[in-house]
Amino acid sequence: MKLFLKACALLAVLCIYACEQPIGIAPDGALDDVFDATVIDTFSIKAYTEIEDSIITSSPNRLLVGAADFDKTGSVNTEAYLNLRPTYFLELDGANTKYDSLYLYLYFDKALINDDKERDYTVHLIKPINSEELDYEYYNFDSMPYWENPIGSFSYLPTMEAGDSIPVKITGSLGEELFSMALQGMIYEGNDEFFNRFTGFAIKSADGNADQIISLLNTSYNEESGVASTVNKLRLFYHEEHDYVTSEYFDFYNSTDYTTFNAITTDFDGTAIETLASGVRLSSEETENLSYVQAGFGIYSRIDFPYIHQLNELSKNYVFNSAILEVTPLRGTYSSSNPLPDSLAVFVTNELESTGVFDYNGSGAEQYFSYSGLNYNEELGEDAVYSFDVTGLLHAQLEDNGAHEFSVLLTPPTSTVLTRFNQVQVPGPNHPNSGVILKIYMTKVLTDYE
Repeated sequence: MKLFLKACALLAVLCIYACEQPIGIAPDGALDDVFDATVIDTFSIKAYTEIEDSIITSSPNRLLVGAADFDKTGSVNTEAYLNLRPTYFLELDGANTKYDSLYLYLYFDKALINDDKERDYTVHLIKPINSEELDYEYYNFDSMPYWENPIGSFSYLPTMEAGDSIPVKITGSLGEELFSMALQGMIYEGNDEFFNRFTGFAIKSADGNADQIISLLNTSYNEESGVASTVNKLRLFYHEEHDYVTSEYFDFYNSTDYTTFNAITTDFDGTAIETLASGVRLSSEETENLSYVQAGFGIYSRIDFPYIHQLNELSKNYVFNSAILEVTPLRGTYSSSNPLPDSLAVFVTNELESTGVFDYNGSGAEQYFSYSGLNYNEELGEDAVYSFDVTGLLHAQLEDNGAHEFSVLLTPPTSTVLTRFNQVQVPGPNHPNSGVILKIYMTKVLTDYE
């Protein structure tokens, strides 16, 4: 009798649900009589909430300023630190030159948390700092000492559009001091003596503003010319007195990116994640049977599939085709006024590498990630779902054959991580509306004898 193989026309769909109960492979009625199905009954899904280094704040394209409270994840406060430098030598004729004014020009991007009300923000002078202390990168856990009394202020208006200029008049003696240093020939690129006396500004919410976060453009480039067209800058105005008066100005730019950063602080007190800290992983059983994703905070959901490699036991009887990971946020936690992120990403991970790269530690799926857009029709009352094609990810895990724990991090995509604070609540394994399903599509191989 000749042995041959043929693929079944029907796909057996293996769904591993986000619950602790074991789910096996249910044989289909079309299966051949000579086939003895191997049932894997040890699959489970585990969900955790963890926090990593928050949004990328080194050399940011946008400055984030404000404060807000969030359901389930506490409060956040963010301040922007703007380092400013001369790009060339400012030479003045002391006998005929007079100081006029000093303005900080900021450029609006968007309101991230917005109740359509005018809100006030203040500008503070960073205290003198030795330039040698600026020779390293600052991140969101850092800050710089600044004078508490503001030297300028501005307001967010609901009519603002991206690219709108915000001129902030800088009051006090700073303008006179900069003008005096210019007369002494101190203002030029690379002068440490000048750098030690003037670093830049801290921008923060005015007192009492706790429900709005805005984004300011740090640098905006013209795509055709490749030249920076919108850059935050400090402009010193002066005039030269002759037979007539000529207005002049000199600009200080953000030319040292690594000392311009967003300082983000969080407060989880009184929430289900109040013990969350770097290096701490909270099981969904400890967090109201939910795991969380939130940009800005650096909060991610970790999803584990500890026994997925046991699919290799089916290799003689099934051909693995594809895999889809579906994540369904908890219904009632989002709306048109409290929207979900337009997309999410999954990274393969065992641990976070020291470089900040999500990596699978050399198991073959290095830096693998997949994006998913948001799918649902709010008017029809559909559940919101993110669907990720994780076929390549599963292939790598099966080849790894359990040498590494199979885990993914559910995160905001890098394209929006600097511009959003949207929250996603994912029902965990023991939640009545469990929100994680891994669908594995396999073709059963039939064996016929002639």
